[in-house]
Amino acid sequence: MTFQPTRFATARLLSQHLRPATRRTFTTTPTPFRSYNHHSAGLASQKAYYKRRAAYAAVGAIASVIATVIAVKQAPIEKLDAPPRKSGDPFRGGNPIIEGGGIQMVDGEGTDFVETGSSAVPFFPKTVTLPSKSSPIATEEYQLLGLGIRKVSWLSIPVYVVGIYIPKSDIATLQACLVRQVNPAATALVPNEQDELRSSLLNPVTGPAIWEALLKDTGIRLAIRVAPVRNTDFPHLRDGWTRAIVRRVQRARTDEGPAAEYLDEKFGKSMVEFRQFWGGGSVKKGTPIYMTRDRQGVLEALTVDANGQLEKRGEVEDERLSRILCLSYLGGFKVNSEEVCQNIVNEVVGFTGRPVGAIPI
Repeated sequence: MTFQPTRFATARLLSQHLRPATRRTFTTTPTPFRSYNHHSAGLASQKAYYKRRAAYAAVGAIASVIATVIAVKQAPIEKLDAPPRKSGDPFRGGNPIIEGGGIQMVDGEGTDFVETGSSAVPFFPKTVTLPSKSSPIATEEYQLLGLGIRKVSWLSIPVYVVGIYIPKSDIATLQACLVRQVNPAATALVPNEQDELRSSLLNPVTGPAIWEALLKDTGIRLAIRVAPVRNTDFPHLRDGWTRAIVRRVQRARTDEGPAAEYLDEKFGKSMVEFRQFWGGGSVKKGTPIYMTRDRQGVLEALTVDANGQLEKRGEVEDERLSRILCLSYLGGFKVNSEEVCQNIVNEVVGFTGRPVGAIPI
């Protein structure tokens, strides 16, 4: 006997497969669309999560950089140890004391000091006594023209305090040359002429030209005094000076290429000599280093020994090297210290306001 579905069973099966479309469309959302919407919502949530994480990471990175800058700027640096002055030591002494209602700072032997703005090397002498080449035992007194702090990187990290000195006997020559630069017939400059001279010296093009002519044509002598703000070594300082010299040489160009003045073999050998005598050794914080330029342009390097006495470290006879090293502090593009350049200009412009030779010493 064969089973035959009844009419009512057949009708029930058909009704289950042929339900009206309106019932499915308007009363419930089809399953495939529900799954798509759920997946889209998950993707949006995940995207928002990673965006929040990226934002938090960026804020953290910026905060860490700011914290680093603040730490470098405001972290206290250990004060320079100042041992008592030793006999025959004219280069390092005790802490200066304030005299004259806080106007003048002198040490126990009457040497004037000026503040540097550095907590590690707080004072520089206003005058220094350096060996003279006229005699093995002769010395000469140099007067401070200007000082400042050498800083590196965008964080302005201090490296050393530097001062530029000139022999007192050469000040009148410098004064006369600067006066003639503006007014050849004058013996002193009036305020508007001083402003003109200041603008010329601070100009990165005319300033180095004026100083270069002075160094080449007048035989004016200079001394550079460097005191590191933390323990370091000579090669580290040497590399900084070498980069400054190379940068100046690269800027000294003509239309045909690098200036011929620096292309000969002698200048290359002079650079090798300069690097060699700074080849090794450590330098304690605050220990002065001197580089002098004499009337012939010979560069002489002097350091302080364990007994506080100056000793010769080396020399370079090529006047071009000492000239370009001095220019790296006196003016031009990317000087070693803008503060030094500005202070020197202010000082020498002040010289020109008095008659030639009438400089208070």
